[in-house]
Formats: sequence, C-alpha cells, structure tokens
Amino acid sequence: MNYEIISSELSISTTPLRDALKQLAGEGFVVIKPRSGTYVNKPNVQDINDVYEVRHALELLALEKAFDHIKKNDIKQILKKIDKSNQLILKDDYQEYFKVDRETHSLWIKHSNNVHIIKIMNGLEGHIHWFSVLTTVNRSRAIESNSEHEAILQSILENNYEQAKQFLSEHIVGAQQIQIDEFGQIHKKNNS
Repeated sequence: MNYEIISSELSISTTPLRDALKQLAGEGFVVIKPRSGTYVNKPNVQDINDVYEVRHALELLALEKAFDHIKKNDIKQILKKIDKSNQLILKDDYQEYFKVDRETHSLWIKHSNNVHIIKIMNGLEGHIHWFSVLTTVNRSRAIESNSEHEAILQSILENNYEQAKQFLSEHIVGAQQIQIDEFGQIHKKNNS
C-alpha cells in the first residue's frame, strides 16, 4: 500500500492513515512488514474456527439472557427487512443482506444486557463481516441464511426458546462450515 496515494485519495494526512492501519494490523486485517510494506491479510481456516467458536458460545448465551426481553415488534421489523433482502439478492445485490444479517444477530446480543457480551461481539463483528464478504459467492446461501434467520425469529415469536437455541446453533455451525468450505475453494482457485 502506498500511504501517500491513499492519504491523497482520502484527503487526510499520513499520520491518521498510519494510525488506522496500525489498528487494522492489531485486529488482524492487515500485516505491516517493516521495509517491505503493508498488505491486506488473508484469513485462514484457523481464523474462521477461532472466531466462530467464540461467536457460537456468546450468541447462545446472549439468546438465553435476551429471550424474554426481545420485543415482538423488533422481530417483525427484521422479518420485513429479510423479505426485502431476499428480493435484492435475486438481483445480485447483497448489501441489504449483510446489513440485515448483522441486525438479526445484534437483536439478541444487545438485548442480553451484558456489556461484556456486547463488547466482545462488537470486537468480532469486523471479522464475521470480513469472512462473510469473502465467502458469500452465491445467492442460494444468502437466501438459505435468511430462511434460517426467519426460523430463529419465528421461534422467538412463538416463545419457544429450545427451538430458537437449536436453530441458532445450527445456523452458526453451518455458516462456519460453509465459510471454511468456500474459503478453501477460493484459496485453491487463487493458487491454481
């Protein structure tokens, strides 16, 4: 990365750019090699497994703590957004999908009312989004993910905690495996 070009394009000085890149390096998104340069980091299978292991445990705990506090109206609003997202996915527009995906998961995280769960999940948010953007390569997976979200939300509406917990667990474990599989395919393609 050429700091001078980037700072010029963003109309900022190089100092805040360097600070931002140091923060990104600290979070694992870029690698800064002295006398060589700054490079975008590529996640590996272990990165995906590490993030998803923590995500799985914390989201299930968040759902348990939040279950009786989630407002039915909030669920209904997200369900409408999922429907809109599905329509846009059919037009190969994934921006709304990514937004609604995170909003859905944030529902139980924020209603857990546990500042530590919220803080840790906010720290993982960038990695979760990063993996999703890198590996969401087909519309059928995005629509399937939205269907899984609908099942989780519907279980909460029906006050069925065990079913919601099961659906959420299957959703996260399934997403992890799909991302590992798709990441492997992308990695093979790039090395061919």
